[in-house]
Amino acid sequence: MKICDLNSGLGRLQRSATRLKERWQETRTVWMDETRRQFQEQHLDPLPSQIGMVLAAAQRLAESLEKAEKACADESEY
Repeated sequence: MKICDLNSGLGRLQRSATRLKERWQETRTVWMDETRRQFQEQHLDPLPSQIGMVLAAAQRLAESLEKAEKACADESEY
């Protein structure tokens, strides 16, 4: 029995980030002022590194959960 499935959520996160990037490219063609630049700088530019950190942390968490699940399964065999 799977305790939790982090991969589905991570896949959705990656797809959403890709979609946001595509939509932002479209938006940039019509929104060309200082406010757009500031918005991009403050909110969008940091996202790739933040998402990368989330993905790395979630992968470590998934590995830990898998080990715990195996350990619990091993203990229940006794």
